[in-house]
Amino acid sequence: MLFRSRYNGNTGSNTMIDCKLCPEGKFSNQKGATSSGSCVAGAREWKEESEAHRGQANFGLNPSISGNGKTLAVFNGNGDVNIFTRALSAWTWEHTVSKYSYTNRAVISHDGNRIFIVSGSFVRLHLHRVGTGWEELAAPAIPQGLVTLDVISGDFDVNEDGTTVVMSKPEQGNPSYGFVVVQRWTPNKWVMKGQIILSNMTNSELNPQYFGTSASIDFAGTRIAVGNPKDNFNAWDTEQLGSVRLYDWDEKKNMWVQRDIIWGIPEEVKQLGTSVQLSWDGSIVSSLGFKAVTGVQHLKVFRVFPYMNSFGSMGGPVKCLSSLCYMSKSGTRVFVWNGLKVENSELYVWGSESWETGTMPPVTINDRKLDRKSTRLNSSHQIIS
Repeated sequence: MLFRSRYNGNTGSNTMIDCKLCPEGKFSNQKGATSSGSCVAGAREWKEESEAHRGQANFGLNPSISGNGKTLAVFNGNGDVNIFTRALSAWTWEHTVSKYSYTNRAVISHDGNRIFIVSGSFVRLHLHRVGTGWEELAAPAIPQGLVTLDVISGDFDVNEDGTTVVMSKPEQGNPSYGFVVVQRWTPNKWVMKGQIILSNMTNSELNPQYFGTSASIDFAGTRIAVGNPKDNFNAWDTEQLGSVRLYDWDEKKNMWVQRDIIWGIPEEVKQLGTSVQLSWDGSIVSSLGFKAVTGVQHLKVFRVFPYMNSFGSMGGPVKCLSSLCYMSKSGTRVFVWNGLKVENSELYVWGSESWETGTMPPVTINDRKLDRKSTRLNSSHQIIS
C-alpha cells in the first residue's frame, strides 16, 4: 500500500519544496528547488495511492521506492525482487530478478532509472532501465587491494540519477582503519571519483577502524557524510561521542576535502554516526546515536547555518524505538518505525524551531490492518506499508 502526503486544496508543491522548512500546517508555494517561495496555509493530509500486487508468498518484504515515487522494488520470501513502475495512479509490474535474499536492500536512484541490490557496501546487482525493460550492468565495487575482511559491513548510497555512488567500509583488520570510496558511471564502467578517503591517526581521528560505519551522498554527488560512532573528541575521553565528517568535492583539485565535523553531544546523543543521511541538497544531515543517560537510540538532525557556514543542531533529538528511523530527503520529516506495535510508529515534522508530531497514515485500510513490517519514507513524503 502506498500513501502520499498531500496538501489538501493546494497545488504547486513538488518533490523538493520542503527545503524552505515551513512549519506544520503550511507549505511552500515555490515551483522548484531554486525558485523563491513563501509558506502558505494549508492542511496536509494522507491520500491512499494504490497497491502493488504480485500473488507471491511473503510478498511485501523490505520495499524501496524511488524519490520521485515512480519506481518500486519489493522482495518476497523466496528472494525474488519485483520491480514495479507507476503510470498515472496504478502500479504495473515490469521485471523480477531472483535469488536475492530479502535481508538485502534495494537502493533506487531518485529518478527511478537505476536499482542496486546491496548488502552493506557490497553491491550484488546493478540494473538500469531501458525503455520498459531492465538491463544488468557492471556493479560498482571496492577497489582491489583494500582490506575487506567483512564485505557486507559498511554503507552504500547513490546520487540523484544513480551515476555517482558512495561506498564505505569500517575495517578492523590490519591495518586497522576504515575507508570511503566514491565512484561514477562512465559509458560502460565505474571509475573512481577522487581519492580513497582513509581514516587513520594522521587526521586526528580516534578509533579509526569504525570510520565508514555509515555514509550518504547528496543529489549532486558533490557532498558526502561519513559516520564513526566510536570516535572521541580527545584521546582521554571515554564517552565515544561519535562523529559525522562532511566532505565536499573540489573540482580544481580533483579530490574530496573535509569541510566540517559534527560531534556527538554529551548531554543529548553519543555514538553519533551509527547511521547517517544527507538531504537532497546536502544542507541537512541526520545521524543515529544513543541517549547519553538512558542508552535509548535517538536521531539527531543538523543543518547548515549560512552565517556560520557550518552545521549546527536542528532541534532536539528524536527518540527512536528501533534503529529504523528515516529522514526524508527534504530534511523536514522523520519517520520512526516500531514493528512490534504499529500504533507506536510516529512521524515528526519540522516546525519553526522544533520537531513536532505529525499525522501518520491510517492503520487500517478497507478493514485490513497494516502491520508495516517494512516501511519507507521517500523524499516526496510517500510511505509504503
